[in-house]
Amino acid sequence: MSEQRGDVAALLTGEIDALRKNWQNMRQSMGSWDLRRLELSRSRIIPIVAELADHWQLFATEAAAEEARIRETLASPDYAAALEMALEAAGVPFSGDFPEYMLPPYKLTIQTETGEARLSLGRRSERSSELEPGTLADWVRARYQCVTSRRFNANALMRDLLDCYRMGVAIQYPEQVREEMQRPADRAGLAVPLQLIYQLLTLRATSRQEYPRQFFLYDLGLLTELPELVYRDYRFELGFARNQGVAMVIVDSQGREHRFSSLTVHKEAAE
Repeated sequence: MSEQRGDVAALLTGEIDALRKNWQNMRQSMGSWDLRRLELSRSRIIPIVAELADHWQLFATEAAAEEARIRETLASPDYAAALEMALEAAGVPFSGDFPEYMLPPYKLTIQTETGEARLSLGRRSERSSELEPGTLADWVRARYQCVTSRRFNANALMRDLLDCYRMGVAIQYPEQVREEMQRPADRAGLAVPLQLIYQLLTLRATSRQEYPRQFFLYDLGLLTELPELVYRDYRFELGFARNQGVAMVIVDSQGREHRFSSLTVHKEAAE
């Protein structure tokens, strides 16, 4: 059946190409008043259209049967087994059972009813409608490796967070900053929204492309796994949100979810 469908598809492709070529010739000859070329193109188009209609009906019938077969496969236990084999072959570690899998920091959800796969990291998600196991596994692998294969440098991240935190304090607490101008002090101990921290980290559009939000969320998740969040003589604290709607959903490497909304940096007292 698939060979026959392929043959019909090849015929359709050839006929569409021939129709396009002769249609262009016909339009050009009408503009240039080339009656000979106009008549020749028109005479060639008529049988092409008739053959195209016949082959399309045949292909449409076969395509409908193939669609029904795909839907039946998606609804069967065989699809889950094939997808899990494809994920393993692609080198994507996962846990859970169909239709939801955990591959920290991501969660993969398959919605066969709507013909869609959703890959979520916190509140952010990407979707794909290509559910063939090998194709879907490659799509997942590309995104998973993009986030997890980067080298993580906790000190470099906390240094950047500290710089952005200081700018964030100046933005969030301008009156207090003005007072500090009279009596210099280190800007610490005040909560700054994580959303603002990320905006300051990626002020330039190119920076946001190089360090998208999912990288930021994943790196914060890795920070939460450290024994202590200390950089030089500063201690970092991620604050929980009273309003969960403004919280960033951060997933660590074990798949645990954390909901934080702010960053506070404390200056450690000198011994």
